[in-house]
Amino acid sequence: MNIAQFAKTLGIHQAALAHITSGRLKPSVDVLTKIVNRFEDINPGWLLTGKGSMKITPHVEGEFIKMENFNV
Repeated sequence: MNIAQFAKTLGIHQAALAHITSGRLKPSVDVLTKIVNRFEDINPGWLLTGKGSMKITPHVEGEFIKMENFNV
């Protein structure tokens, strides 16, 4: 997925995303929330801190780990 597709998927302007990816701007809580809501396998703790695994690993039962299990 390129920047234009990613921005469209999130519903934000491509220029805003380009500023974030270049390091000129930090992502807002709104942008982070859109990423977590759209890509349910992304670990919110990793997105905020860069620590841990980027992707959420499914439980043995096949369900994703619930948000309250993250220490952020």
